[in-house]
Amino acid sequence: MNFKRTKKIIKHFLGYSFIRFCVTGFINTAHHYLWFFLLSDHMGTVFSNVSAFILSNIGSYFLNTIFTFREKPSVRSFMRFPVVSIVQLLINYLVPVAFEYYSIKYVFLIPILSIAISLPIIYLLTKYAIKGSSVS
Repeated sequence: MNFKRTKKIIKHFLGYSFIRFCVTGFINTAHHYLWFFLLSDHMGTVFSNVSAFILSNIGSYFLNTIFTFREKPSVRSFMRFPVVSIVQLLINYLVPVAFEYYSIKYVFLIPILSIAISLPIIYLLTKYAIKGSSVS
């Protein structure tokens, strides 16, 4: 890989939209927990968690569209957005499974590794879901 390409990749991931993406992720996590705790007193934990997941993903779509990528919401990008959540769920499921399969004893690394693996992938997928083929 040449130097210009490496520099472009680093600039891409350290740019303002990536930082805004991380801030949006933090807000979305808090949003999920808020809904979960509000609903868990009235419903079972599974239903509360699923409901909180759906509500926070809707919020995440609008935050990422308007705040992170400075785009206007559209039906098309809204319909593509759940794929990003499914990929993130798969990564967050497969990392612990891999730890267990390979008998890795450092369980405290699971969340760190899940974030390290999923963050750049989810950023690019979210950017594509919202911007479509105009991703640069």
